Amino acid sequence: MSIIKSEYVQESIIGRMIRTTRILDKMISEEVSHFKLTKPQFDVLVILHLTDQESVTTTELAEELLVSKANITGIVKRLEAANLVKKAIDENDTRSKKITLTEEGLELINKVLPRYFSMGHELVSRFSQDEKSKLLCQLGMIEEFYQSKR
Repeated sequence: MSIIKSEYVQESIIGRMIRTTRILDKMISEEVSHFKLTKPQFDVLVILHLTDQESVTTTELAEELLVSKANITGIVKRLEAANLVKKAIDENDTRSKKITLTEEGLELINKVLPRYFSMGHELVSRFSQDEKSKLLCQLGMIEEFYQSKR
């Protein structure tokens, strides 16, 4: 329930999207904390697990997560200290680092993902198939708008 006046429809939409994003972040953070992970660490592990590439550069991670390379460096450093990822010099660009999951990282993400997917399934199960399709389309439009402004 929102306390914002109904005549501010456009502002209410943006506000509700921001609030929903925060709620989702909080839900995910709480879920992954059971595995001693932060949400940003989980995000990096998911990308490394779901990519079709053998490894991902820190620049690619930063671009995918919409954060700075400095932020990614800190996250990767903590994941590396926990033996969940490993870094290697990119053979094509020695200034760049390639990041891959370790066996331990793969085992952990394989434990976390089913709970994450279950939570997501429970969330969207309230929507009809038509509502899901429309929501996906609308979210895609927002992402396209963002990409066009970059």
